[in-house]
This record gives sequence, structure tokens and C-alpha cells, in this order.
Amino acid sequence: MTNDFCDDLPVGIAQDCAHPWGATCKSRRGFDFTALWTITQNVFQACANDSRLFGTVESLPTLYNVSLTREACEAFAGATWTRYSGSDIWTRLTTWKFPLLQLVASFPRPPLGPNVECFVVFHLLGDPVDSLWNLLLKLRDCQRRAKFWAALFDGPLRTVAEDLPQDVWKSLTLITDGYDEWDQGDDAITVLRAGLNKVVNRPKAARKSMMRVIRTTADALAADRATKVFPIIVALIFFVGSVGVAFGRTASAASTSSTTIFANVEVHSIAFSALYFWVIPAVFLSSVIGVSQTEHAIPRILQRFQIDLDRLEFGSDMCLPNEYTDKRREKCRKHGQTECVECSQRRKFYGGIYSWQPAKWQSTTREPLARGVTLPMILPFVIVATATASGFWLSYLVPPEGWSCRHRGEIPTLAAWLLSVMFDRALDSLLPFTGRCHAWHFRLTYIKDVLMTAVTVGIVIFTQVGIFNRCECYTKWGRTGLALPEMPAVKDVLNRRLLGAAYLGPAVGGIVFQLIVVPFFIHCKYGDAIRVFTQRDDGLSNMGWFGWPSGSQRLRRRSSPSQQDHSMEKGFDE
Repeated sequence: MTNDFCDDLPVGIAQDCAHPWGATCKSRRGFDFTALWTITQNVFQACANDSRLFGTVESLPTLYNVSLTREACEAFAGATWTRYSGSDIWTRLTTWKFPLLQLVASFPRPPLGPNVECFVVFHLLGDPVDSLWNLLLKLRDCQRRAKFWAALFDGPLRTVAEDLPQDVWKSLTLITDGYDEWDQGDDAITVLRAGLNKVVNRPKAARKSMMRVIRTTADALAADRATKVFPIIVALIFFVGSVGVAFGRTASAASTSSTTIFANVEVHSIAFSALYFWVIPAVFLSSVIGVSQTEHAIPRILQRFQIDLDRLEFGSDMCLPNEYTDKRREKCRKHGQTECVECSQRRKFYGGIYSWQPAKWQSTTREPLARGVTLPMILPFVIVATATASGFWLSYLVPPEGWSCRHRGEIPTLAAWLLSVMFDRALDSLLPFTGRCHAWHFRLTYIKDVLMTAVTVGIVIFTQVGIFNRCECYTKWGRTGLALPEMPAVKDVLNRRLLGAAYLGPAVGGIVFQLIVVPFFIHCKYGDAIRVFTQRDDGLSNMGWFGWPSGSQRLRRRSSPSQQDHSMEKGFDE
């Protein structure tokens, strides 16, 4: 009997063992699990020692473990890949990919124009290591300033702060961080400290007026900063819940022999989603730091701060980096301040984009900084590597076990992210900042991030469409038999691992590490910076519902004024 298409024939039909299907037998649906399993059973029923069945030379297979060879599979289904159905593609996208995209869309972006907002998203997706680097660096800079101000008001400036030392250190930390949008936070610290040293000797009424101006400015900055900690945490909880529901649905479908949901494909889809688990701490960090509501809010607040200081007759002692009038410009130039906080270009390159701060890595005036960025430099690699390891391990455990085609898609994704951050460091060396805004640095980084995003996201899209849905990927390039999910031996393995911890462990472990371990570690290291960024305009913290200890108490236990003065001289080393 011959037939052009043999995937629709009933199982068990009698055939000629020498030529069971004829020379032109093909699967009507290409590489299709159900069709190929029907063909496998028919070949086995016709002739159990058929050479197209894997392992017939060593021992005869049984219906429990019978499988086709790669050559037989390609003869029936073709050597090319077969696209999944549109409904399957859409279901997997909505189940495993859209929740991650929702988190990416929640990533706070500075209000510096649509071009910058798009750049932030592309930089996050195309260069997650550098994005995490810079977010941690932002927390680190805020932490060292918080330690400095708290120690200072615990010591020589305690009389200035009256009975509110916690409000004062948080206020001044937030103010100096505002100047850091233009990479002038340390300059502001120097000016404010020199001025406050002189305020100590002034009358109490003058000191109280000074503290009132500081607190009012900090409250305005706190009210302007949009932190979305609670909504992001809720979104993360929903993300974890959606993963759990999808796992349950996959396990249920596998146990009921579904013809539309195949456990092996679903686990592979989870594996590629796991590569992006680093989005969880990235979104958490950015939500804690927050962003300004509008582009001009921080410049206006800081300019008003200078006006209030001038009104209190502190202007000659506290000439901060503001150039909003000709008179102030001339006055500040005499004090060595030549940059304008209204310069949007400088803000873009020198600190206004929290996830991309090339000037902080390049500046020759910040050599001590390099000795204190060990955590920001190591932790991003750990975060991305852990996410990648979760995906690798899930793909490894899917029959046929071991190194497979999916790893050929996962490794280029990781390689693209590593090459992306290496390009950043090379660009830092080739295009150093020399006191001016280097537009080419931004443009080249933008182009690189768009290309890397296209590569990495493109790999994920191609896997969802079915680029690995072919014979060689389910036979490990011919080294094993065709591992079809309907095959009883394969089905038992998939069901056992779905119901156990084999698949759930790497997925849940990866999420727990990114969602709980990393944020907890960051809080232990930069808890005071988190309190500064999440404070409200009444001086309290948006994180108070966590029940975390007072930042000022912890600061006093860790440092003394003499130790903190020493750290200032060393560039705020940790």
C-alpha cells in the first residue's frame, strides 16, 4: 500500500514490512507531534525491527519507548522547521511573555522627552547589566551621602538640626542628590557643608530659618519624585501568580493528553522567559529610586532653594550650582561654578538618566569611586547569570535531556547582553567626557541598544513561532530517538517533573532569588538610600508599612563623625 500522506492512517493497519508506506510517504502537517506519533505507532505495528525506529540494532523497542530516528523523522516531516499554529503562539505569548512585558512597561523613565524614554526601555532590554550597574550606583551614591550627613548632624552640626536630626540628614541627602542629576552632588555637598559650618555661629533664629528652608526644599523634591513601590510590588505578585497558574494549567493538560498544549514546548517557553527574570530586580530598583514628575521641576526647586538662601543672606557662603540669572551666573563663576542646572543636555549625560550614567564611570576626578563600586559591578552579573542559569537548567531537563537546540538560542541571548556591556566600556574609553556633553556617545549607545534588543527579543520571538520545531532538535542531532510528548516514556518523565520540583524548582527558585533575595540584600546594603528616595513630603517613608528600622538609628551605629570626615576625603569610599 502506498500513500502520499501517511499521518492520518489509523493505527494498527497491516502493512508490508519491507515497504510499509511507499517511497513518497510524508506528514501532511510537517513536524507535528500528533502526526509523527501516529506514524511511529504504524511503523512499529507493521514491523518492530524497522530500521527507521531508533535502537532496533541493539534491542527491539516496545510501544512504551518506541521512537523514530532523525533520518526517518526528516523523511516523513522534512528537515526544515514547522511553524506553530497562530492560536498556540498567541497562548504562549500571553501566558509567559506578556507578564514580563508588563513589568518592562512599568519601568520608571525620566521625563526628558520621548526620545530619552524610548532610550531607557531599549537600554534596559539591550543592556541589562549596565542598567542594573547604574541603578545600583545611584543607590550607592545616595547611601554614602546619607551616611555623611547623618554623621555630621550627630556631631559638629547637632545644634543646627535642633531636635530633628533624622529629617535633616534625609533632607540634605535628597537635595544633594537633586544636584547629582547634573553630576554636581559632591559640589553641592562641599558648598553646603562650608556654609553650614558658618551657620553654627549664627543666632538660633537664623539657624531655624536655615533648617526650615532645607526641609521645605526637600519636601518639594520628595513630592515631585514619583516612586511606585507598592504598585510595582503588586504587579510582581500578580506576575508570580500568573506563572503559578500557567504551571498548573500545563501540568493539567499534560496529564489529560491534550492535543493543543504540550508540556515539553511549554517548559521550553518558560525557560526563555526565565532569561528575563532580571527584569524583576531592575523594575524594583527603578521604582524605589523613582523619577521626577516633569523635566523642569527639579531645576525650579533647586533654583528656589538658592533664592531662599540668598534671602537669608547666605548667598555669599552658599553659591550652589545654579545659573538662572545673569547676576547669579557672574557670581557663581567667581566661586568656580560654571555649569548650569538648566542644561538639559548635561543632565541627559551626567546623571539625569539613572540607568545610564557614563560620566560616573569615566570622570578622572572620581578615581576613588572605582574602589567603592564592587557591589554595583558584581551584582548585575550575578542577577543576569542567575536568570540565564534558570532557563538553561529548564531546557536541559526537557526530553531529550541534555544540550539541545534551545541552548543555541539561549547562549546568544546571554552573549548579546555581555557584548553590549563590553561595548559600553569600550565606548567610555574611545569617547571620554571632557567637560562637555558628548552627543555621539548617546547616539552610538542608542543604536547599539536598539540592535541588541532586536537580536535578543528576535530570538525569543523566533522560538515562539517554532524555529526549533524540527526533527534535529527533538533527537539531539540524531543522537537519540525522536522524543515526542505522546510517547509513554517521555510523557511519564514530563508528568513526573511537572508535578514534582524538577521544573518548578528552577523557575520558582529563579523568581525567589530575583524577587526576595536580591531586594533584601540591596536593602541591607543601601537601606538608608531607599528611605531617602521613598520619603514623603511629610518626612515619613513610603516603605514604612514594611516595618523597617529607622535609618538614622542604623547610621549612628555604623559611623562616627570622625570616620565620616575621613571617608569624605577618600571620595566617600564604602
